[in-house]
Amino acid sequence: IKIEDINSWKKILIKKNMSVSKTNEIITYFKEILNYAIIYNKFDVRIASYLSKIRDDSPQDKEKDSQINFWTIDEYAKFISNVDDYYYNLIFTFLYRTGLRLGEFRALNWNDIDLKKKKISITKSISHDTFEKGSVIVSPKTKNSIRVVDIDDNLLILLQEHYQNQLSYYNFNKNWFVFGGIKPIAITTLRRKLNYYIDISNLKRITIHGFRHSHVSMLIHIGCDVKDVAERIGDTIMMVEKTYYHMFPEKKKITLEKLNNLKI
Repeated sequence: IKIEDINSWKKILIKKNMSVSKTNEIITYFKEILNYAIIYNKFDVRIASYLSKIRDDSPQDKEKDSQINFWTIDEYAKFISNVDDYYYNLIFTFLYRTGLRLGEFRALNWNDIDLKKKKISITKSISHDTFEKGSVIVSPKTKNSIRVVDIDDNLLILLQEHYQNQLSYYNFNKNWFVFGGIKPIAITTLRRKLNYYIDISNLKRITIHGFRHSHVSMLIHIGCDVKDVAERIGDTIMMVEKTYYHMFPEKKKITLEKLNNLKI
């Protein structure tokens, strides 16, 4: 048994689109089998240690994460003003203005973006592989994840410029990844650049997923209701209310003030 065999097995498992808990349960059982098999078979004793669980996005974890892992509009504005690299300015602007999940973002190719209709079609995701420097294309996280996201005018201008730049590359075609080209942009590179500009901006640390939470915070701030938010980020209304409830109270106060000032 080689690492490549373990890698192939995990890719097949991920493609079955089972729940995170069920997938991790199978991985745990398989690790136990490998540890036992090492006693009677000759293969690398480190094999089992390379087999890691996939990320758990349980509601409890999401709710806790959304309470701290985000920026306000002012914090984001401070951050983006310090991103002096055009390409990464576009990337962070895109993440903030669309709220896409990391896997959805990395899986985008130019066939998914209609610059004329100002639409982004979310039909797939990328699951990062922990055994080698590679990734596997999978279906979106849930049925709600399959959606169309509108592109605002400010982001549209940046994407049009980026597309024109991509056209100048040799052998460019629409199957290229929007961010990365022939291969999807590396997660480690994204994290390194994010942390670099966070330090320059003297802001609290957030993760790449924090841009999704920040996007929701911004939508709520500008007056979008929970249904609008849920449709845009590919979640259920129930999940949005549970995960982001702490962001709505201020809007409820504003609604009450408006009702109190209504002269009828």
